[in-house]
Amino acid sequence: MSRDPQVSRRKYVKSMGAGATVFGLDRFSFTPKITIPLLRSKQGVVEEEEVPRAWWQHVQTSKRVVEKVREQYSGVKGFKSAYRTISDERIKGYRKKKIAIEIDTEEAPNIPLGSDTPNGPFPEEVNGIGVETRENLNRTASACKNVGHFDPIPGGTGIFNQQGLKATACCKVTYNGSPRLLTVSHMTLCRKEPVYQDSDEQRQIGSIDNLSASQDWATIDLNSDYDLDNTIRLPSGTEYPVNGWITEGGVETYASNGREFLKVGSETGRTKNSILNHYAPFDDDCSNYEKGIDMRNNGANGDSGGPIFLLTDNNTAFILAINQYNGGGTVDIGCSGIAEKNYSGGIAAWYLQNNTPISF
Repeated sequence: MSRDPQVSRRKYVKSMGAGATVFGLDRFSFTPKITIPLLRSKQGVVEEEEVPRAWWQHVQTSKRVVEKVREQYSGVKGFKSAYRTISDERIKGYRKKKIAIEIDTEEAPNIPLGSDTPNGPFPEEVNGIGVETRENLNRTASACKNVGHFDPIPGGTGIFNQQGLKATACCKVTYNGSPRLLTVSHMTLCRKEPVYQDSDEQRQIGSIDNLSASQDWATIDLNSDYDLDNTIRLPSGTEYPVNGWITEGGVETYASNGREFLKVGSETGRTKNSILNHYAPFDDDCSNYEKGIDMRNNGANGDSGGPIFLLTDNNTAFILAINQYNGGGTVDIGCSGIAEKNYSGGIAAWYLQNNTPISF
């Protein structure tokens, strides 16, 4: 490119655009690392991490690929859904993503499963992202631990609908600026109904006033007799203050490094384990979304609505997700005799924070 030698460098760069340099490219695109926020509170970023730019670009590619796979192969016989999971391969120490395609083995018994077999009608790689087939996990909507009379009401405690169906409170949030208690909408079959602290309707704490059936969340407007506590209560009685939520970048980073999270439910109590899959599907009677986080934490019916969270070194909680389902094989029996499954999960807190009137 030729230019008038009398034109100043400032004018020259300006004429090429704000992202240009004297070489014609944004020099920052060549930096090997990028800083991403991991934890946020209402006051701003609480924790961030410098990660390899190549890995972060790989993560963004995997998000586009999973949507492409869902769109392109949804009509193939046996296809249930697709989600992102963790690969054993790494980029500069950070584990890569791969796409798992869930197969209905009754509908399509001849499609081979697993990472070491051909994928039948499905690709083995899309845009550099590995693909494998897996059996459908059959996620199922999910008390007797942390049940009692609490006022103010903390997260992690048992709640009931009019029919005595058990669920768990997640935590205090605001909805359009007003304080509310967060839980799942399927506890009332996606209806705006009263909520209780016992199964025989003796202690009504409030009523569901806002909900999303498709995303399976609901907010409870408490009666004037009750207050909210911005904590999560463990069955042991220990309570931890909630300080914010985990960002999308935090989910990706913690999934890569195997960070463990606590889950509190009124059936299984306190469990601790790591992220299994991200962008997982959940399709129940009134719920249908694909922004779930599958966890290795055990789960059972009655845990739904409870918090999945990171406990920091200074004993404050950051919400990862609201527990909405459980699945897998039976590994134990919950406190009321319900089958305890070997994984659980729910919609990501970052998604609710960024896309709904809910704020943690």
